[in-house]
Amino acid sequence: KHDLMCLLKDLKKSGKVIFGYGASGRANTIIQYCHISDDILDCIIDDASAKHGFYMPGSHFAIKTRDFFKAKPPDYVLLFAWSFLKEIVDKNIDYLHQGGKFIIPLPKVKIISWSNGEIVEKLYEDLA
Repeated sequence: KHDLMCLLKDLKKSGKVIFGYGASGRANTIIQYCHISDDILDCIIDDASAKHGFYMPGSHFAIKTRDFFKAKPPDYVLLFAWSFLKEIVDKNIDYLHQGGKFIIPLPKVKIISWSNGEIVEKLYEDLA
């Protein structure tokens, strides 16, 4: 919790835009446990059309489409669906190529980016 919130707060202080990805119960648990509010996340992206236009319970984050994500790509994406990392990266490889980064919250906070033609993973503790 501490590492994730330090990273997110530091990114926001430097003016970065952060979206969440995956409007699931797992996402809601992390949002509530870490007290993530709209001063940290701008919205949540989800691939399931049945969720679009609705809001996350408790936090009231708007659930947006991948089209919204593509039209207004954020600097960082907090990946709540990290167990689907490969599939999500495959769907959004252009986002990484354009300099976007994924934040994986568990088991240890890490940042996924693209560098020199390959995906790079860095633990937050190594960056701090």
